[in-house]
Amino acid sequence: ADSQLQHGSITMCISAQTADDGQMILSVTDRLILLCGPAGVLKDAIRERNQQILRVFDNLLKITTFNPQVKKKIEGGGGPGVIGNRKTWISNCRTDLDNRIAITGYALGAKEVTQLGDDMLKSGSFVEVYISNMNKNVFEKVPVWRFDITARIK
Repeated sequence: ADSQLQHGSITMCISAQTADDGQMILSVTDRLILLCGPAGVLKDAIRERNQQILRVFDNLLKITTFNPQVKKKIEGGGGPGVIGNRKTWISNCRTDLDNRIAITGYALGAKEVTQLGDDMLKSGSFVEVYISNMNKNVFEKVPVWRFDITARIK
């Protein structure tokens, strides 16, 4: 009777499919944990964890996006090119109960990857940020940098 669900790990990734209107589909998996114990203590722990997760994603989405910042070539139209005003975007993101976050994404340049790491630290939601991989790639026929970042959530 004295039990509640708490967020465990959350995985978000851009799906390979698109909606009917052409928009990308964000796939989200939330692994919940059943906690049993005194209701007051549980509510405080769950509220604290939920606020932490909301703060992390709120701050992360202020500095980057899940929307790809390049577009496909449209038949009869112009070639592929840059859209939007962001220089980075996330293709996969996972948060774990140990307060780690792993991000895979793309950037329009190498400097933008390091700027994203700096901005993550400045956001106040992260205490450690590591760029573990960064390599040149092509996304929708546009040269980009694919990167992997791991960080510890504050």
